[in-house]
Amino acid sequence: MTWREWLDFEDGHEERYELLRGHVVVVQGGTERHDLTVTAPYDRLATPSRERRCAIFPHNRTVVTPSGDGYYPDLLIRCGPRSDQRYELAPTWVFEVLSPTNTRSEMTDKLRGYTSIGALEGYVVVDPDARLAQAYMHHEGVWQFLDVSASTLPVGPVLVDFVEVFAAVDELEASG
Repeated sequence: MTWREWLDFEDGHEERYELLRGHVVVVQGGTERHDLTVTAPYDRLATPSRERRCAIFPHNRTVVTPSGDGYYPDLLIRCGPRSDQRYELAPTWVFEVLSPTNTRSEMTDKLRGYTSIGALEGYVVVDPDARLAQAYMHHEGVWQFLDVSASTLPVGPVLVDFVEVFAAVDELEASG
């Protein structure tokens, strides 16, 4: 299926789907810990992003890669003009929070897809259960890998501290 066919397909369904190498894959719902892990960086990034005239979206904004794959990242920041009402071609930052249903092959495809987007400054993968945060940052034409699980990551003007992110998730989860 092409991404145009996929967009038309998506319009006719209430469920969310991703397009991986031409195949439609249903997007599974997340756990409470997953959603709290999306919310924690969102809370830190929302106001500074808007102050910079960037749009920030949790969960429901589609990214279409140059190869035609389509993904729903858990958190997306766009600092330029929108591509379309339904999708983004040029996000600035993308965050994926892992779920038990994510496969290594799927995440490898997403890494390739996201890092092929010229406007992308960073791609962050967070494993809420293992308390891991890994970032791929585009710097001077090269993608650099950083393990930021126990450190900070500069996202625009904000230093996102993943120790604080995981602590906030633990606190919210414990308060039930």
